[in-house]
Amino acid sequence: MPTGFGGLATGSGKIIWGKTPRQVLLDAGIVQDFSYTTSRDVRLEYVHRELKDMDIYFIRNVDSLAVHVETTFRSVGVPVLWDPDTGEVSVVPVYNANQNTTTLPLQLSPYDSYVVVFRTDREGGHITEISNEGSLLFPGGDGFGLIGMSDEGLGLIFDGPGTYDIKYSSGRTDKFVATELLRQTIAGPWEVSFGQGWDAPSKIRFDSLIAWDKHEDGGIQVYSGIASYSTSFEMENINRNDIIWTLDLGNVYEVSDVKLNKVDLGVRSFAPFVYNLSGGVLKNNNLTIEVANLLNNRLVGEGRKPKGERKTKSNIQKLPSAWSSPMGDFTLARSGLIGPVTIVGNKVYKPGIEAP
Repeated sequence: MPTGFGGLATGSGKIIWGKTPRQVLLDAGIVQDFSYTTSRDVRLEYVHRELKDMDIYFIRNVDSLAVHVETTFRSVGVPVLWDPDTGEVSVVPVYNANQNTTTLPLQLSPYDSYVVVFRTDREGGHITEISNEGSLLFPGGDGFGLIGMSDEGLGLIFDGPGTYDIKYSSGRTDKFVATELLRQTIAGPWEVSFGQGWDAPSKIRFDSLIAWDKHEDGGIQVYSGIASYSTSFEMENINRNDIIWTLDLGNVYEVSDVKLNKVDLGVRSFAPFVYNLSGGVLKNNNLTIEVANLLNNRLVGEGRKPKGERKTKSNIQKLPSAWSSPMGDFTLARSGLIGPVTIVGNKVYKPGIEAP
């Protein structure tokens, strides 16, 4: 039996020993279809579809951690991000391409995903290198907080304050001074309205945010449905053009629907519960957040009542499954708006790049 490594030509093929399939492919100049580097212990999965003039990659974070990651694709062309949740499409302003591959930074929330499309029939100017105080961040790092803003063009948010040196594919260079984040907590108090007829009070004041299942009111503890939170707050520095404002709801169980100054910001059903406030934040603001939880707590509450006092009927008598605890003995699920609710202002670098 051969030892070491080597190869033997046979017919139109070749027998190779002593090397892994990966080593053989790399020796033949065939690099990985997709790879990534990051400082966090997370796992990304992908699917690749190739069309005539484009490559399509679906990338997803299968872990519960947010991650900045530097990704490398076996494709060339202008990379474009498609957000499967919102449908927003953004040209990536930062990438580094060679003969066979393209490397770009991505920021993925827990269980987040993107479709990355490479248009092989297009070319465009872009940022190729970023460093901070002499330390190279890209390429060779683990991402630096790239975000896309479909309504105001693309922008870069950096992980920390400092002076960033930016190099373009045209050879042009630029500097950007990033500052600390501006952050304001919306503490309340909150006027909270619950659906009538389901044991919870129709209106109640929350001086601070608390989970429904931890509230002293027994009707709120077992409430399942939609509750509306309302409050007002003031903001400063709202007219700065270099700041992008976002609303972060913190922890929400399970779905949120937000209106700021009567402007509908949309529905979120998974973390992070973050909303873009471009053009919507004023000096004096009125905020309404509707939150819906799961049916679990209503079933538990009904299980604690005599049958004659129950308001619902169900063939579910035990939770979490038919061979488990009676409904009334099961643990209440975490519910409601937990927060903290914060307004965050990021100083954003807007690259001087036109969409290809």
